Amino acid sequence: MALSRRSLLQVTSSAAVVASAFPFNASAQDRTIRLVVSYPAGGIADIATRLIGKRLSGATGQPVIVDNRAGASGRVATQFVRRAPPDGLTLLMTNIATMVIGPSVWKSPGFDPVADFIPVSHVIEYELAYAAAPNAPVNNLKDYISWVRTDPKNASFGSPAVGGLAHFLGLEFARSIKVDLTHIGYKGSAPLTNDLMSSQVPAGIDTLDAQVRARGAKILATAGARRSPYLPQVPTFAELGYPDVKGAGWFGFFAPAKTPASLVQSLAKEIAEAAKDPEVVERLKAIFYTPTGTTPAEFERIIKADRDKWVPLIKASGLVLEE
Repeated sequence: MALSRRSLLQVTSSAAVVASAFPFNASAQDRTIRLVVSYPAGGIADIATRLIGKRLSGATGQPVIVDNRAGASGRVATQFVRRAPPDGLTLLMTNIATMVIGPSVWKSPGFDPVADFIPVSHVIEYELAYAAAPNAPVNNLKDYISWVRTDPKNASFGSPAVGGLAHFLGLEFARSIKVDLTHIGYKGSAPLTNDLMSSQVPAGIDTLDAQVRARGAKILATAGARRSPYLPQVPTFAELGYPDVKGAGWFGFFAPAKTPASLVQSLAKEIAEAAKDPEVVERLKAIFYTPTGTTPAEFERIIKADRDKWVPLIKASGLVLEE
C-alpha cells in the first residue's frame, strides 16, 4: 500500500529523532560499536553485555560486537580500551574490582581509572553475603561472632580472590567485631563454594547467587543498605549493629578519555534503556543481579563514594599485589 505524503513525513521525522539522539554522522553508518568485556564468555558480565548490545544495536542502527578480553584482573581489557580512539565506538564493560579496588592494590596498575576513562552508565548492582559452613555451630551472626571469639581456629573466612571487594568487606567486618579473622583467598567463586559446602572453610563472603548455590551454608547477613529483595529473611550487617560493613558490587560501561560529552550522554541513554528492557531485567534478577542504568553523572557519584570508602581501608591493610 502506498504511503500518503503525511505518513511519509511522519516516518521520516521519527527516524530523524532516533538518529539525532545518537550523534554519529552519516558516514559512520557501517561502523561497529565494540563492547570490550574484562571477563570471559559465559559469565554475568558477558551475558549482560550481549543482552544490552543487542538492544543498543537496534536503537543506534550500528552493528555491535562483544569482545571478551579477560586476563590480568581486568587489565587486558582496560589497556585495550584506554588506547582506543575516543569516538564512542569502543566501550569497556568492567566492574568495581577493576576500576576502584584494583588500582589501589596493584603495584603497577598500568592505567589511571580517573584520567584514562569516562564513566558512561552503571548497569548492574550485586550484593554480597556472609555465610557460615553447614557444620558451623551457629544460626545467626551473633552466634558466629561468639564462636570465632571463643574458638580462634575457626576465625577465618574465604573470598573469591585476594584483593577483591569481598576480601575487603570481610576485613571491614573483622575490624568492626574486633576479631582477627584470617582471610583465605580463592581463585574464583566455584572453589570457595565447594569448600564452604563441604565445611572445609568455616565461613565465606561472596555474591548472593554464589552463597545460595553453596547448599547447606548458613547465610548470616547481607551487606546492602537494606534487606535484599532476593533474600528478605536475611538481615543486613547494618541492622545487626555493624553499619560500616556495607557495600555493593557493580558492573558498568566506560569510554576512553576525551570521548565527546554528547556521545557519552547518548550512549548512556541508550545503554540505560537497554538495561531496563524486560528480558534483561528477568535474566539478571533470576540470578540475583539487579539491572540499573544510570546517567554518567550518577555513575561518577557512585564511583567516588566507593573510592572514598574502600581506598583508605585498602591502604590501611598494607596489601600490595605484584601481578
